[in-house]
Amino acid sequence: KTYQKDFHSTPNPTATIDLGIEGIEGRYVKIQLLNNDYLSLAEVQVLGESKLEAIGGNRQINVSWSAFASKNYNLYYAQQSFEKLNGQIDNYAALKGGTLIPNVGAHKCPSASMCDYDYTITHLSNNVKYYIVITPISTPHSEEGAMETGGHMITPLPIFPPHSEEGAMSRQASATPRAGLGVLNDTGITFSGGNKIGWAGNNKECISNIKNKQDCHQGRDATHNDDSDGHAGFSFTKISNTGIALAANAANWSCVRDEVTGLIWERKSSSANSSHEPNLHYAWHLYSWYNTDSKNNGGYAGTEHVTGKSCDRDVQVLGCEIGNTQAFVKKVNKVGLCGKKDWRLPTIEEL
Repeated sequence: KTYQKDFHSTPNPTATIDLGIEGIEGRYVKIQLLNNDYLSLAEVQVLGESKLEAIGGNRQINVSWSAFASKNYNLYYAQQSFEKLNGQIDNYAALKGGTLIPNVGAHKCPSASMCDYDYTITHLSNNVKYYIVITPISTPHSEEGAMETGGHMITPLPIFPPHSEEGAMSRQASATPRAGLGVLNDTGITFSGGNKIGWAGNNKECISNIKNKQDCHQGRDATHNDDSDGHAGFSFTKISNTGIALAANAANWSCVRDEVTGLIWERKSSSANSSHEPNLHYAWHLYSWYNTDSKNNGGYAGTEHVTGKSCDRDVQVLGCEIGNTQAFVKKVNKVGLCGKKDWRLPTIEEL
């Protein structure tokens, strides 16, 4: 498969072949004249794709990405999808809330993380979905000449001033800032009570002449009931064990991210063993509840050790070996899961 683009004027100073926001895999780049003449190339750059991730917080979004072809990047965000621009990032201001943050490449990720750069966008509106893309910036060195006098070289003089060239935009990421952990999913109820006052039973459609609005008339189960990534307003993304978002039809995944609440959930396994080792995430391992943190244990630490007949069953050996939920969480964070090492048990409200 070949992607081709023709230029009918000399690049001044540069020209970019944009393969589109979805990206195209390729192996060779060929540049040739359309006629019989001389071809002189100053520089050719092939810019790859960045793995961009965005995580919402309270009035902010943390954006992280892997480096590609550059150490400097421009970051753009808006309340509309960048796909509307058809690859023309210069028109970012045409999007609702379209904003440019120039040269964000100075922010390095911690050495233990799975990204090269990150940046936190602040002063955002909560409960509003934002779309984010980045573009690489290349700044070539100045080409220098020299003056010659009496057989000696003196101060170099720039022949061409340096300029910055902006590459094509990355695939976009999106996130929704939210205040605290009080965000809950809607009920998922898409049917109404009876279609007339006093009528017993439910109407499977959200159709009723009852004056007051019912659950199915409002909320995400009314506005986002398309089943594209979750039934009746729910929105989920499959996550790989390395923390990469996967397609909805992916056959294997380790976690699920709830796009409404922002929470990531462990996916339990039906296999007791993984690569001939006990599977830490086996669904039938049992643990006693135990939490020594007085700030969130409700005044009761629980039971540190599992006792009794439950530890006699082979399928629960690993659970009995670890013993309790606090030790389980500690072991998961030591190993890591889905690119994260800050796992915890959910609260009652989150469950």
